[in-house]
Amino acid sequence: MSFIKVQDRKLVRAGQPIHLRGLNIGNYMQVEYYMIGLPWTEYKMRAFFRQILGEQAFHAFWDTYMEVSMAEADFAFIKSCGFNLVALPMNYRHFLKDGTTGGFDPKGFALVDRFIALARQQGLYVMLSLHAAPGVQARDWNAESLYGEAYFWDHEFFRRQTIQLWQEIAARYKDEPQVAGYKILNEPLCPDQAVFHRFNMDTTRAIREVDPNHVLIVSSNYWGKIIDNLEDELFEDEQIMPCLHCYHSQFAPFGQMRKYPGIYRGKKYGREEFAAILDPSVDEKRIPRPYFVGEFGVYTKAPNLEAQFAMLDELTGIFNERGYHWAFWDYKDLGDMGLVFPMVETPWAKFVNREDVVSLRRGYHRSGQKMKAILKKAAPEMEDSLGHLLGQSAHHWDALALPLVLEKLKACSLRDLEAMARSFAFENCQVHPEKHAILTKYALEGKDV
Repeated sequence: MSFIKVQDRKLVRAGQPIHLRGLNIGNYMQVEYYMIGLPWTEYKMRAFFRQILGEQAFHAFWDTYMEVSMAEADFAFIKSCGFNLVALPMNYRHFLKDGTTGGFDPKGFALVDRFIALARQQGLYVMLSLHAAPGVQARDWNAESLYGEAYFWDHEFFRRQTIQLWQEIAARYKDEPQVAGYKILNEPLCPDQAVFHRFNMDTTRAIREVDPNHVLIVSSNYWGKIIDNLEDELFEDEQIMPCLHCYHSQFAPFGQMRKYPGIYRGKKYGREEFAAILDPSVDEKRIPRPYFVGEFGVYTKAPNLEAQFAMLDELTGIFNERGYHWAFWDYKDLGDMGLVFPMVETPWAKFVNREDVVSLRRGYHRSGQKMKAILKKAAPEMEDSLGHLLGQSAHHWDALALPLVLEKLKACSLRDLEAMARSFAFENCQVHPEKHAILTKYALEGKDV
């Protein structure tokens, strides 16, 4: 069997260079609020669905959703675009039950097995990525943080659970060449560098005890942005490569510019200035390895969308020029960031776009802006921290909004709920044309033969 390997600054398979270019399959084994249109975290979505609508309704929707949201047609489409990689973000709750210490749920591995089998049919590589770890590794929705808590770094128990889970995954897929590698932990947010480094060392060594074959991808700290947090000792394993995330709109002034390249507040911003946003995330002199851009993307609802697409084109071109490997975020959602999204006339799209549902999602934004104005006036020295404060307090709003949204589904029959879930089937979706044009251009550029 031939596995993808690190060779100096390149990835190779059977001695031939390979460039990984693909998509993150979010909204499958890790569901986020904006991707499905329900508030709060996947854990609470599923729990309240079962509690409010009952066991039969839960299975009618969620079992159907897991069957149709990633199926043969999706993988065939991804292949047709020129991609060769599908990254699979995973929620630990598919494998482990909270409050228990024994055994792993085979249903989670059955989902991964099915995913790999479908990818294999199209010749696509799979990257397994842990996006939500026990205890929560970051205070965000995508890490399953309910109220902004992140206990992972405070308690050894959670880190040991995560290492045991990775050993189980690695033992199961150690002989699977279709797996490109394991991305250890998504967007970590650790306040203690010593703890962060020790976790990375303990995890990679534990995986190596059972799997000598696969590349290990390690994210830098603070949402994958600061490469200095990945210490030299980690790279004594020659089959480890660093991972960064880059959402360009989060860097001033690129989130505000109405034209790119262009002038902002009297200063010119073009390719050189834009490429500099990557500087804190890479150190090719100290770490001469291939780099994996685990996430990047564009918000389709951004007010300066034309400029954002121009920047997306620029950024993806820079990745290819530098030889970086990449996975766009993400493949399928409700149209906020996805390449593919349900048509507006599908039952689920109609439901989440109803005024009485939208008003619950919109409510916090309105009240949050009022709160921000009040706090800014009362404590102007807090202004720089208000964005973070309001972002965390939104968790509490979602906790109230989620059951109210689900109550609106009580009138639906089991057949109605199945039809809603089928809104995410490929045949009920459309493709975003600008994203498709940009990504396929760079997926096919210098394509491996």
